[in-house]
Amino acid sequence: MDKKYDAASLVFCLFNSMTLAECEFHGRYYGGGVSELTPSEFKNITLPYCKISKEYICKLDKKFKNNEPLKDIIEFVNEKTICKRMEKEEVEVFEKIRKKLILRRS
Repeated sequence: MDKKYDAASLVFCLFNSMTLAECEFHGRYYGGGVSELTPSEFKNITLPYCKISKEYICKLDKKFKNNEPLKDIIEFVNEKTICKRMEKEEVEVFEKIRKKLILRRS
């Protein structure tokens, strides 16, 4: 990984509606959602990277450890990432797409 990126911030930034919707879309190529992404597939995913404070990284870690609903985790990450760059309505579109793709594979 390039030294200009923080690994923990990169992982944090993955859990936003836009990136997850793209992962679901690209994962559907294999017939049923995302279980993993290969490096070549990952290159096609939009990742709105920004440096995240240790405080927020720890909060996200606790949310996962406490088995908080995915909806809450995504909303938290959205607030710290894509909501800073997009209108609320745009973020909602990505969330609707993500949910629709998940429902299709169920």
